[in-house]
Amino acid sequence: MDDRLSTGIPGLDDLINGYPKEKTILITGSPGSGKTIMALHFVVAACKKGLTCTYLATEESPEDIKKQAECFGWDLNEYEKTGQLKILNVLERQVKAAKDSAKYGSPMEITTFMPFYNRIPAETDIVVLDNIGSLAVGMKAEVLRAQMDLLVYKLSEIGATSMVVADEALSERTHDVVMYSVYGAIKLMRRENPFTNKRERVMDLVKLRTSKIPLEYILFDITSQGIKVISTTN
Repeated sequence: MDDRLSTGIPGLDDLINGYPKEKTILITGSPGSGKTIMALHFVVAACKKGLTCTYLATEESPEDIKKQAECFGWDLNEYEKTGQLKILNVLERQVKAAKDSAKYGSPMEITTFMPFYNRIPAETDIVVLDNIGSLAVGMKAEVLRAQMDLLVYKLSEIGATSMVVADEALSERTHDVVMYSVYGAIKLMRRENPFTNKRERVMDLVKLRTSKIPLEYILFDITSQGIKVISTTN
């Protein structure tokens, strides 16, 4: 996979042969569907290959991200010590901005992603932005599309392979406009299986340009080792 990078999920690599290098992949889904776990799979696999990673956390603190990784046996502290991984606390800045806006009586409004992009080290192989929905509260769909186009372009300029996580609320509010800006998109869902009367997790490979992808949903589970692909299903 010289022109691809491992997803960190063996069964998914078997299906799509990894993520294309220097492109941006969107991961979207409802709360608890496994979006952050999927991002962590990608980061850990990249660090194991000796690549440098930047993780921008907009909803959780770096400590919370590391604790979540520990649940699956991944020690992110190890990669931080070697300088391979930087977890940037965007959440902290968001809270401060909200407090300042309340103090001066003006609503907090974000109209550009560039201040967050500018925090990314110039030489980084992997960028994860989790979750872009927190940066786009109140942003109109047309503004969001323009900002995503610019962000994707800037990330490609520095040669980064990127993953953008988006929550279901953002997708519904903006009619999935973010999907048009990215090279690939994967949607994580939970659904009722009418044959077993049980809930199950599936992922939909919505698009991956220049790649052959299955049309069927991919059945998966979240185990103590992270995401495990089970099979394809209708």
